[in-house]
Amino acid sequence: MANEKKMAEGLWESIFNFADTANKLHEKGYSVELIAELMQSNLEQTKQRIKLAQAFPPEKRIKNVPITIYQAAVDFPDPQKMIKEAWEKKWTVSDIQYQLAKWKGERNQIKLRKTPIEEALGVDDEGMTTAKKLYAFLELRPGDYSRWVKKNIEKNIYAEAGNDYIIFRMDAENPLSGRPTRDYRLTARFAKKLAMASQSAKGEEARNYFISIEEAVFAKAKDIPVSFNGMSLEEQANEILKVLEQGDSLPSAYKQSLAKNAAKLKRVK
Repeated sequence: MANEKKMAEGLWESIFNFADTANKLHEKGYSVELIAELMQSNLEQTKQRIKLAQAFPPEKRIKNVPITIYQAAVDFPDPQKMIKEAWEKKWTVSDIQYQLAKWKGERNQIKLRKTPIEEALGVDDEGMTTAKKLYAFLELRPGDYSRWVKKNIEKNIYAEAGNDYIIFRMDAENPLSGRPTRDYRLTARFAKKLAMASQSAKGEEARNYFISIEEAVFAKAKDIPVSFNGMSLEEQANEILKVLEQGDSLPSAYKQSLAKNAAKLKRVK
């Protein structure tokens, strides 16, 4: 239990550190696309992390509230109000997602029609699917879902919670069980890897779909200008180094990525 708490606290710190650093770069005029490249993250996740930092400044954060609750609440018109309500009512991520879906439904009754594969994969507005939806789409053995999740997600040394996937509880699907059912929201990049691992025709179909998402993001990122807000490459590199100097608690992986890219900018003439 103590180890799980320590891991949860570490994840909480890591995600907010990423969010704060990305937001600092964004405030200095860097595009979200460039920030994602500098921090070796995908575009949608970087957007969400910046929103997270903006919605919950350090003085408004409650460490006892799980990071998944913050991530679920960030899309509301008043995220801080939602966090307070979730804390008081002891809501789970699923509860908040239900409230968000209800709010979106009330705001906009008419939604764009999705393609058949998007319907089958349950792809949301952020281009993310879930482990259960992907597993069903791949037509893998129903009884092996828990084993598949453990091997490919929970015990996958190349997958990171909060980066490649987000855990959420599905109590409503299993009301008679003593333990809540778990599901996972998967980024397009991670879902593509899982689809490829299945080595099947359905896996290839899912892989091609997620590749199309990545290509669309890449095509947009290629239009990034060389300089921002009139800053030279040397000035951009110096601004990144300033962020590094202020980020004492920033995870080493992010520091290394930013430092490497700052050095790259300084070498460009």
